[in-house]
Amino acid sequence: MATIKLVLDKRRKKKSGAYPLVIRIRHKGKYVDVPTNEELFEDQFDTKREIVLGNIKLNKILKQKVDNCIDQVTKLKYLQDEVSIDHIKTLFGRQKKVEPTIAEFWKTEVNRLVEIGNAGNAGVYLSSLMGLKRVMNLDIMFKELKHTSLLDADTALLKKGVKLNTISVYMRTLKAICNKAILVDIVDQSWYPFYRYKIKKGKSAPKTLNLEQMRCYFELNLSEEHPLYRSFCIGKLIFLLRGINFKDLVKLSNNQVIGNRIVYERSKTKTLYSIGVEEEMNILLKKLSKGGATLIGLMDKEVHLIDHDIEVLKHYKQHLHVENNHLKKIGELLNLDVKLSTYVMRYSYANIARSIGISVEEISYLLGHQPSTYAVTQIYLKQFDLNRLDIIHRKIINAITGR
Repeated sequence: MATIKLVLDKRRKKKSGAYPLVIRIRHKGKYVDVPTNEELFEDQFDTKREIVLGNIKLNKILKQKVDNCIDQVTKLKYLQDEVSIDHIKTLFGRQKKVEPTIAEFWKTEVNRLVEIGNAGNAGVYLSSLMGLKRVMNLDIMFKELKHTSLLDADTALLKKGVKLNTISVYMRTLKAICNKAILVDIVDQSWYPFYRYKIKKGKSAPKTLNLEQMRCYFELNLSEEHPLYRSFCIGKLIFLLRGINFKDLVKLSNNQVIGNRIVYERSKTKTLYSIGVEEEMNILLKKLSKGGATLIGLMDKEVHLIDHDIEVLKHYKQHLHVENNHLKKIGELLNLDVKLSTYVMRYSYANIARSIGISVEEISYLLGHQPSTYAVTQIYLKQFDLNRLDIIHRKIINAITGR
């Protein structure tokens, strides 16, 4: 990005022998000078430390001006996918304003999310952009987007057979982009096209297995050579780890096994979990482990980039697709009336817990839904609570395995 320094502009020497003091913003071999309205002699300015000698008050004022330039250039980075010296000149009123198109601003936001380690949301933003570009022109300025544009896109997507919930994701993402554009003063709030547009969402019935169906799953006799065997074991592990999210399962590393517990922070909610390792889990982990950095050995070499690199995220989604496809086939082998997936294995945990008499409050604690500000050290101080949860969790496992 740009470098920003206080310099004396020696090209413009005054009759008095002083030089204008400017804030020089250099970017890609070019620069633009922002005036400070101060003139100094060479012996009054320390070029290395960028300070005026013997004038504390003026140095404070100049620091504020430099900090303001830094803030504005940093902000510009979020507005433009590729920042040029012309964009910087525009920022400081040196030439006509360059306004990004919706698509340009959207791509910049995707890049920003990747940079801050939120590749998951970046992937959603990117797929929403691609989905909407199929039915509407986004290479336009924000002020050209109208309420009717949203209605037309909605209709076109429905005609193409896109599901209502998918359209809802697309439109919520576009709404977020519009809100961000208003927030950074690209466009005025009075323009907002979502005032009268209602984002529709389809109703989806919860898909879970009951106790008998989950018993059938656990009792299925697949040989270790069966092509579905690893996915079958992963499905079991999702349930046994209290309905762990597949992404969090893939990310679990060996150093998160502390004593006889698995301690991890959920990627999405940042909730801290401490789960006792039961015998059934140990057996599965030994079968799944490949001796690498992670417990199930799916993405050992790149798992640390899963939240920071869209290509790695795509690789993860391929694993998720394979797992869901395999679970679906296992469900068909069992003649289940529910299409098996990691989602089903995850949410069946709460459904089965409730069916055997576990209270809603206890299920909430098991799933980490209770407000929690535990630090890692606090978790160990709450050993009584952990023991209680372990007993409840063991009761759920026993209901499935018949022990």
